[in-house]
Amino acid sequence: LWGSAAAVAFKLISFIYTIIIARLVTQEEVGIFYFAVGLIGMFNTWADFGLISTLSRYVPFFLGKKDIKSANTVINLTVVVTSVSMVIIGLAIYFFAQDIALFFNNPMVGPVLQVLAVYSIALQSYAIVNSILVALKMIKESSLGSNLQNLLKLVLTLGLLAALGANAIALAVAMAVSYLLAALYMIWETTKALKWTHIKEKISLASYAKMFKEVFPFGITITVAGIFSYFMTYIDRMLLSLLLVSDVNAQIGIYSMATTLAIVTILFGSTITNIFLPVVSELVGASNLEQLKKTSATALRWCLFATVPVTVFVIAFSGLILRMLYGAAYEPGWFVLALFSAG
Repeated sequence: LWGSAAAVAFKLISFIYTIIIARLVTQEEVGIFYFAVGLIGMFNTWADFGLISTLSRYVPFFLGKKDIKSANTVINLTVVVTSVSMVIIGLAIYFFAQDIALFFNNPMVGPVLQVLAVYSIALQSYAIVNSILVALKMIKESSLGSNLQNLLKLVLTLGLLAALGANAIALAVAMAVSYLLAALYMIWETTKALKWTHIKEKISLASYAKMFKEVFPFGITITVAGIFSYFMTYIDRMLLSLLLVSDVNAQIGIYSMATTLAIVTILFGSTITNIFLPVVSELVGASNLEQLKKTSATALRWCLFATVPVTVFVIAFSGLILRMLYGAAYEPGWFVLALFSAG
């Protein structure tokens, strides 16, 4: 219930956010912003070596076995490794931002990438603590954190568009600060949640090494899958930047708004998946296979019921939806919206 309610609130705020930037910011600046966000995603896909994803798999698994020490080891290992890697990646993006922009023949993206280097670090921090909350089945706190970030992004965007002008820099600053503040809130929630996991026994380096050998293959598998997912999500914008010869950023802006809107079709399905993953993992740890089968079947039914009707509606009225939400200038993206919704 918390996950579904939060999903509705999140998408509602996202609708308002996209409408505001479509109405107040030029298509060219929107295109620059989304292209820069896509480039950041390329680096963040492998920055944590997939370890963040191991939290929702291994922490409930070990808790199901009543093995608090191993659950602690996974959490500590993930926090340390990913904290180091995200700072290195963030600094690299900042110092090589202009070179990256020139590689894609889009020099206007450089300054925005430098701002989003901070966003890269904040996003990874947010992802770590959110995964811990999900692993502990604290869906309420995770949902509040995600909606806090989304609401902050909306409020900060309005303020910064007025203060800095209607440009991609203002959008990037709002994005970075919103994730940073939401991460701080979720760190606070996580600290409270993990008080009961403290153990007197000191975890040895050998234990960390053994756990790393256990979780790293899983993390790398997730990373490889994430890279494929990234290319499916963002390679199109890169190709548009490299291949288009006129109105490049404006076309990317229309394309990005259409594809972003298409995400509404999987919103509830992905929420259900995130909710059920730690539940299923704990059942595996407890060797409760009968309940595992029932729970998995329930999750699948819920995903289908939550996804199919929304998808059909969006495909049927794609042009009208774009015109009503973003204005007539975005209506040419109707086929992109329909196609991505079906995908």
